[in-house]
Amino acid sequence: MTGAGKISSFFVNPAGIIIWALAAAALYYNRLALPAGICLIFCLLFLSSWLWAKYALTNVEAKVPSGIQCAFPGGSFSFPFSVSNKKLLPLIWIELAVPLAKGGCVAPASEENSKMLYDPETDGEVPGASACVPWILWHQEASSEISLKAVCRGLCTISKAAVSSGDLLGLGIKEKMLSFQAPPSFAVYPAVFPVETQGLIQGTTDMEAGKNGYMEDVTLLKMNRPYQPGDPAKKINWRQLARQDRVFVNVHETVFPKLATFFLDLASFREGTKERNTLNSSEYTIWKLLRMPLEDMISLTASCILKLDESRICCGLIIPGTSEDNCVIQYPGKHGSSPEELLYSLAAVDYHAEDVSVPVWEIADHFSMLGTLYIVTCSYDSMTIDPEAFSGLGSAAVLARYPSKADETCPLKLFYLENLKQAPGQQQV
Repeated sequence: MTGAGKISSFFVNPAGIIIWALAAAALYYNRLALPAGICLIFCLLFLSSWLWAKYALTNVEAKVPSGIQCAFPGGSFSFPFSVSNKKLLPLIWIELAVPLAKGGCVAPASEENSKMLYDPETDGEVPGASACVPWILWHQEASSEISLKAVCRGLCTISKAAVSSGDLLGLGIKEKMLSFQAPPSFAVYPAVFPVETQGLIQGTTDMEAGKNGYMEDVTLLKMNRPYQPGDPAKKINWRQLARQDRVFVNVHETVFPKLATFFLDLASFREGTKERNTLNSSEYTIWKLLRMPLEDMISLTASCILKLDESRICCGLIIPGTSEDNCVIQYPGKHGSSPEELLYSLAAVDYHAEDVSVPVWEIADHFSMLGTLYIVTCSYDSMTIDPEAFSGLGSAAVLARYPSKADETCPLKLFYLENLKQAPGQQQV
């Protein structure tokens, strides 16, 4: 898919055209006018198809808008494009097809616009999506779009597309590969589900207060407004009510909101198998990724971020990388830590059971900016972070996918996926 090609029938080429021309000449020489005329008609038909296909994509330009589209699994994307015909002859039809990763996060929206494309890099076929635009006149521009659907969490960047066109009868087709300088991207967020975070919030605020109680946000009185049905009684301005007949409620502005940061303990989502080297009898470990538990906890993290945002709790994210320079650290309440940006970082997680580096010192130095640190792990006994590493710096808790035998020895507040996940009959997020 890196060059230009031509697909034609057997006779739509110079050799086939010459054969039909020689056959017409031979039949005419033998005074067989009718067969000679038929051969001449086929010769001219194949010649016109060959010439049309040869110059079909000359002075034809295709443009796509750059940018990032985001959706949750099950959502839809559109890949808009425009085609400009800057040659004298019209385009009878033109098709634009984009390659997609096999088993990737984006797939064609339907069978009608799906197409298998040849990829010379892998010397095989890859799935793709296509759309066809009919009849573009001289110096005319037409627009269309390719419908895609979000399948699973991940990122997809479309940097090239295959453009093809040909004659009316389909005897000759010309293909050309286009590369985009600013390719469009698609981000599929993690799948989210309803979560119950009241216990999560209560438990962390208890730890922040250092007692069995609830510590509210630090607020300032901003203004008063008339009472509306549904306003809580604690917000009623009783002093003003005693002086007047009307009921007013206080509107406060949060000065120091609650903060929460989720740390993905990626190295806990793998299991190792010991193997022995037959050459020097040394042992080495083969790591296998626990993909489904990792996806479950990434979805839990995304669900908690959205739910806590509804409670006006600013969230952050820490994702280890292959080195400390590749680690993702998004502090809560800072620029670049909106829920959409956090979900994008979760969509970009591409872990394959390799060793990762944890920026322990940077976390410890800026722990006061993290609020409550939630360590997202597979289980407590597989957690790679020492629970005492941040002792005395602030509040921390553990979000685990599975319970383990060592849970009773955990010095931190421990939450499980099944406890945070709402039952189907409960209220949705």
